[in-house]
Amino acid sequence: SLNGKWKFKLFPNPNKAFESNIWTDEKLPDEFHPIIVPGCWQLQLDNELSDDYPIYMNFKYPFPVDPPFVPEKNPTGVYIRKFSLKNYASKNKVIVHFCGVDSAFYVFCDGKQVGYSTDSRLCSEFDLTSFLSDEDEHRLIVLVVRWSCGSYLEDQDHWRLSGIYRSVYLVYLPKVFHISDCFWKSKIELFNPTSKDFESLSAKKATLDVICNFECDENIFQSGDISLSVSLYSMGIVAIEKHK
Repeated sequence: SLNGKWKFKLFPNPNKAFESNIWTDEKLPDEFHPIIVPGCWQLQLDNELSDDYPIYMNFKYPFPVDPPFVPEKNPTGVYIRKFSLKNYASKNKVIVHFCGVDSAFYVFCDGKQVGYSTDSRLCSEFDLTSFLSDEDEHRLIVLVVRWSCGSYLEDQDHWRLSGIYRSVYLVYLPKVFHISDCFWKSKIELFNPTSKDFESLSAKKATLDVICNFECDENIFQSGDISLSVSLYSMGIVAIEKHK
C-alpha cells in the first residue's frame, strides 16, 4: 500500500507546477509539506499553505462555462512519494492502482511521464515496469488538477473536493501471462425489442466467435504449450457448450 504520508505542494495552475524544478531535483524544496493519502487537500491544508477551499453547488458550474476549457486559475496539487520494491521489480510486472483521484492527474515515475487519467469516480492503473530503474528506491510523482474537461460531466449536487481521495497501492503480476482485458461485443442489434423479438432469436442458431491474442514479455512458450478453454452458459447458469 502507498497510503499514508506523502509530500505535497499546491500550485495555482498546472503550468506553474510543470515549470518548477521538482521533476529533476531529487531534494524537495522546503515548501513541500506532509499530506495524508487518501484525503482531499482542501480538508488538510491550513490557510497559510492554501487559498483553495471546498465548494458546494447544486446545478451551476463553479467556474466559467466554456467546454472543454477550464479557468486559468486551476489549483494543482503535486504529490511525491518514494517507494522500494526490493526484489519484486525483476520478477514481476509492477502496476500502480489509484482507486480514485479528483479530477484528473498525471503520473511520473523516476522522472518519466507514465500516463494521464480523468474520470474521478473510477479507478486507474498504470504499468510502471518499463519505467523502473535498477535503483532500490523509486520516486513517484502525481500531479492532480482540480478542474478538467471531465468536470463538465461530473457536475452534480455534491461537494467539490480535490486530491487522491481513495487508496493507492502497488500490484505485482507475473511477467509470464495474465488476462489484462476482456470484453463482450454483441452482433445482435434491436431497436425497442419486444418479447416476440427474443422468442424469434431463441429459435435461431447463433454462433459465438472467440479470438485470443497471446502476448509474452519473454520467449518461453513453445508451439502447442498454450490452450484455452471456453464455456458458454445460458441464463439459467447451465453450460450449453464447452470447447478447448
